Amino acid sequence: MPTSRSIWEDVDEIELLCSKIRRNRCKKLKATEEDYKKVREKYDPRKQNKRIKVLFIGESPPGNGTYFYCANSKLYHATKEAFEKAYNNKRLSHPDFLECFKHLGCYLKDFFDGQPCKKVNKPCQEFEDQMNKLIQQIKEINPEFIIVVHERVCYCVMLALLKANLKIEVRCLPFPRTAQGGLSYNAYVNQLAEIIQKELIPRGIFPEKLPQPPC
Repeated sequence: MPTSRSIWEDVDEIELLCSKIRRNRCKKLKATEEDYKKVREKYDPRKQNKRIKVLFIGESPPGNGTYFYCANSKLYHATKEAFEKAYNNKRLSHPDFLECFKHLGCYLKDFFDGQPCKKVNKPCQEFEDQMNKLIQQIKEINPEFIIVVHERVCYCVMLALLKANLKIEVRCLPFPRTAQGGLSYNAYVNQLAEIIQKELIPRGIFPEKLPQPPC
């Protein structure tokens, strides 16, 4: 009779997979698409029978050994800072933030899931497979709100929703490509914090106070 996996086995596996991802470079990939999927799915709210309320959509994982769900990318740090600013809470820290992100019903997927260095460098219509996959995923998730984290991906998401006749509110943010404190980094942090404070909390999508734990 198979035994259930312990939380420590899951943690060890995620750390092992993230160590592979940290060795990834665009011209020399160590981690596979399946590796990214396993790490990402650990933080899928549906694993705890929670609804994905806010779907974040990025372009692709970075090719420099970082990844949001390994808690070491610019997007991770900027998103964490935006939540801290919105809730005026400086105690959020890894791994608590990823658990908090999941608990709040947030989930990040990329237009090119698990495919580092892929870019939306052509008209969206030329990425038919990705567009159809995105439409199917949005239908399955049925989020209340979508936040697109890249200017180039924004048009593709809007086009996909229009094509599928899906009426979901979308906000598009600049990717925090600069270092912490840089122009695009600060723009992302400030705009996301404002969305949380002025839209997600007032509508009841997010709570007025962060739950302790896991936040």
